[in-house]
Amino acid sequence: MTLAGHTHGGQVSLPGLGIVTNSSKAPLRWSHGLVVERGRYLYVTSGIGTSVLPVRWRVPPEFVVLDVMGS
Repeated sequence: MTLAGHTHGGQVSLPGLGIVTNSSKAPLRWSHGLVVERGRYLYVTSGIGTSVLPVRWRVPPEFVVLDVMGS
């Protein structure tokens, strides 16, 4: 599992299009939430603030507490 910093979740999610940009070089599909690719797990938060413009629309801020259980 990889835990990543936040991308602000893209800050704006347009109806029908979704997130159009984020504050990193990461692919848009990695903007926030749990990502599972090729058996690997990545969790990215959308953070609680904003970047550049003080706007959030359809991307709520989040504070995440992960409970990870191993075998």
